[in-house]
Amino acid sequence: MDISATYICPLRGLAGLEPPDPERLGQAAKVSRDLGLTRLNLPVLEEALLKPVKEKVRYLDGLVRALDRAAEAKMPIALIAPAQRLLGLEWVAPFLVRPVKAISAPKVFVDRKVRNLLPFDWWQDPGLLQKRIALFRELAGAVSGHPAVTAWFLFDRFLEWSTPEAQQADWLLKAFLAELKERNNQAQTFLNLDWSALLDPDPIKTLVDQVHGICLTGFDFWPQDLEPPAHEFLHGAFLGLLGQWIFKTSVELEIGWTLLGHAYDPQALMESGSLLARQGVNGLNWLTLADPTAGLHLDPPWNLNPDLANLGLLDQALDPKTEWNAWFKQWSSQKAGQNPFDFIDINVTAYLSDPKTHFNRLWEHFIDSQ
Repeated sequence: MDISATYICPLRGLAGLEPPDPERLGQAAKVSRDLGLTRLNLPVLEEALLKPVKEKVRYLDGLVRALDRAAEAKMPIALIAPAQRLLGLEWVAPFLVRPVKAISAPKVFVDRKVRNLLPFDWWQDPGLLQKRIALFRELAGAVSGHPAVTAWFLFDRFLEWSTPEAQQADWLLKAFLAELKERNNQAQTFLNLDWSALLDPDPIKTLVDQVHGICLTGFDFWPQDLEPPAHEFLHGAFLGLLGQWIFKTSVELEIGWTLLGHAYDPQALMESGSLLARQGVNGLNWLTLADPTAGLHLDPPWNLNPDLANLGLLDQALDPKTEWNAWFKQWSSQKAGQNPFDFIDINVTAYLSDPKTHFNRLWEHFIDSQ
């Protein structure tokens, strides 16, 4: 099982729409490699690509310099582009929200502030679709072929920020992939999907077939009408296996919410990670690599929940916490069981006929099998 982490610059954060500090990323890459991580995942906010031309050029140049430091440290990078949900907060460009505030609306970071705004149905606007393609084209043109970039995570929660028709999503994904192919990009491509996609997987099967794999996210939220999992890693093992079975593809998991504001038993955490690895899940992506420096605690997303500032694998000085090195080595060395899908007693066609009912039933089977 590969283990990676999302890198949010602990010096610059996200709210300033700046590229990561190159030297700090280089240091973090070296520590991450020694820790046993196989990749860092670097988010690129779409709003950062909306700057005036000179500022945008400086941003992209800074991004390339940061990638240079990662390459020197021999740490592969996946770009989350454009990144839309990080540490529980939506990060969107201004053209993706309605211009009317609503208290009941989700919190979003837009125009350099956190606001309560509703999604705009941008999928119905051909001009906005073309605009998103153009912004992605600029980014791809700046970094494609860079030796550090080995993967792209596309459509980061796109399918939730107003729901598209299947053909609209298919058209946009094909356009993004074409931009990469045009530049002879050899990097792998993944979709970042909320785990709830497993409750209605049929519309996105065509999308998944076009990429190398998916990453399931959103483990901070579990609907009340579903039987909740006892532990995030157990939850992840079930969802990862279900995703592999439904989509016949590689599945990674975004993990780390367990540590949010809760004391935990290190031995239990180590054993839970080993259990997840034995299920045959392809990869684990930790929510955030490093805790932010003190000056960033007042910036989004950390000012929304102080406990977010302590979720990193590394502290502010980029020193590893607890026994991650030994744990990661154990997790990554675990071999999958002979038949981890034994708890599934139906075929995919039957599951697609009533996903929610079968989801609950298969969860019970999975728990009983452990």
